[in-house]
Amino acid sequence: MNRSHVLTLTLRGDSKCVRDVSAEWQPLPVERLLIGARVAEAEALVPAALALCRHAHCAAAHWALAAAQPGPLHALDARRDARVRLEAARETLRRWLIDLPGELGEQWAPGTLALWPQLDSHAAIAAWCADHVFGMQAAQWLALDSRGQRAWAARGTRVPARWLNTLLHDADRACIATSAGVLHYVDRAGAALLAGAPCIPCAPGSSSTRPADADAPPHADLWDTPTWMPDLATGLLIARLQRLAHYCAHGDDAPPVSGGWRAGALGIGWARGARGLLVHVARVEHGVIAAWRIVPPTQWNFGAPALLRQALAQRSWDDAQRRAARLALLLDPCVAHEIVVQRGAAHVIDSGALQGAQPYA
Repeated sequence: MNRSHVLTLTLRGDSKCVRDVSAEWQPLPVERLLIGARVAEAEALVPAALALCRHAHCAAAHWALAAAQPGPLHALDARRDARVRLEAARETLRRWLIDLPGELGEQWAPGTLALWPQLDSHAAIAAWCADHVFGMQAAQWLALDSRGQRAWAARGTRVPARWLNTLLHDADRACIATSAGVLHYVDRAGAALLAGAPCIPCAPGSSSTRPADADAPPHADLWDTPTWMPDLATGLLIARLQRLAHYCAHGDDAPPVSGGWRAGALGIGWARGARGLLVHVARVEHGVIAAWRIVPPTQWNFGAPALLRQALAQRSWDDAQRRAARLALLLDPCVAHEIVVQRGAAHVIDSGALQGAQPYA
């Protein structure tokens, strides 16, 4: 695996504990393959070049290209949106079946993973989740308040409930997170992004008015408003359970999960995948792709170090590494990661933390 495309969480500190945390990840610049192509050629190349979150990429690219050209934007394609929703739900469950059991210490019943290929429709996923994830209809689970969620976790009748119960018992740092205002930022900084500017998770003028290191660090899109959590890992699992339950309860009746708009000469397209909010920014000149930038969810999920620093700093090395592995999977379930330890002058890569995922944008 090419480490330049692996998410690297670096824990730095002295002999006693972790003092700081940073994250580094550089996606493959596959959009460069599309520059110079005609619009129709580009739309055909996207699904072949981007295997991870393919339907989300196709939707975001479609909207970006449509908005980058003259004329009215097309109406929402319900079938395209349905494919994005289904993909996000399936990829969430696949990672829960494969990766989370190893980190959270609770395995699924033998043969459960073999059922995943059958989850190929909204009805199949909703029925499977009612039985294996929630132990009730998704709409009933969504109606639970925080006390009800804790009671559900304590009863432990399903594997995800026992995961949540484990995290709740381990939670010792309450925190608040809010949205980083990704779409607002891309709207303002689209031209700079096309020119190669780095992503800035908490952008000036975003929905979060606090600086990145304030009491409410920004996160991309799991929380629209400031939300209190027993700790970051617990909040992430609850938020992802809510996303899955919302899909099961509402399916194609839910609000759109993809869209786009025109920002001057630029087209901006977005889609919500399993990892989070994916954005494509494109400029088209005379029917040819002149510039293209993909802003993947990982850039936002790990771009605000205040969240990870708040969760991991001042912890012993063993405790911090254990929690870092959990957070990497919960923040971004589809990207391979490694944990690097810099204890004084030491520099150690925890290769055991590498999680299998295709290292694409």
